[in-house]
Amino acid sequence: MGVSQGKFEVVKTAGDDGDNWRWVDVVTPAGLLFSLSGGSWGKEGSITARVAAIDRDNIRILLSDTPRRNHPVEAACSYARGAATILKDLTRRVIEHPDGIAGAQAVRDTWQARIDARAALRGHVKTLEALGYTFQLDARETYAARGYGSTRGVSDVRVNSEGYVTFEASCQVEQFAAALHALSSS
Repeated sequence: MGVSQGKFEVVKTAGDDGDNWRWVDVVTPAGLLFSLSGGSWGKEGSITARVAAIDRDNIRILLSDTPRRNHPVEAACSYARGAATILKDLTRRVIEHPDGIAGAQAVRDTWQARIDARAALRGHVKTLEALGYTFQLDARETYAARGYGSTRGVSDVRVNSEGYVTFEASCQVEQFAAALHALSSS
């Protein structure tokens, strides 16, 4: 019914037909993601709506991962109320509610920030690989990476998505002033 009224599109469905529950992710015309579940875990006689997690491109973001983690938005309606009433109630209380919209936007924005951080990190890794370092980077990593083995005297480095590199180096005390000068002048 929400699909035919243009309130949302179904983008994912889960649930075993042998059980009495279904889980559906819907996206609004504004691109915000919500979950609708029916008959699940202590709410067998109702349909529940909440802000959905985004789980794409090896990054999963829940509402609890966002600055709005202390503002969960969830509502449930009895099956007995009928489809039109359930849709109207859950739309009003979650999908079109200002807190629901803000929560879904926070999930989307946090997911995008992680995607951007992952891309930035990969760019910094590529720069350090050109200097001879080797990285084993998991596809889900968005914040920092550790590289090993360059012939330039620093055998292990860490780089984060903001481009900060940390490393440990050693030299003779007589060379320390030159090493500091080289680091501060480049």
